[in-house]
Amino acid sequence: MPKDFIVISSDDEDPDVVFCKCTMLMKGTNLSPADAASGGAITLEREPANTYDTSAIMVMDLHGKRVGRLTAGTTAALAALLDSRDVHCVAGKINSIDRECPSSGLVEVSLAGPSSKKVAVRSALKRTFTEC
Repeated sequence: MPKDFIVISSDDEDPDVVFCKCTMLMKGTNLSPADAASGGAITLEREPANTYDTSAIMVMDLHGKRVGRLTAGTTAALAALLDSRDVHCVAGKINSIDRECPSSGLVEVSLAGPSSKKVAVRSALKRTFTEC
């Protein structure tokens, strides 16, 4: 992770900056390893009405189709940040689909938000994602 933050937009009073790029485990996908080889673009969408996990975060393709969910172990802290609007997913891609367990895979996302929130958000993200 670079030590400097990347300015996404400088037109706002408080421009968005990229806080980190994280690789996360995705479950419940029906994509094949060949589908993932193209590095399909994705985004994240909260699913608070999920009866099994109120912190659920769906992995969506750019056409709005669900391609999986982030694992429950990573969603609690990230869901709170997404709900507060301190963080949003600015870019993402499917890295791989597990050949041994094709319903799971890895996604890589860049998380961004207002520059005034960078210290607090980075601290919260580091507690959840050791590589942020």
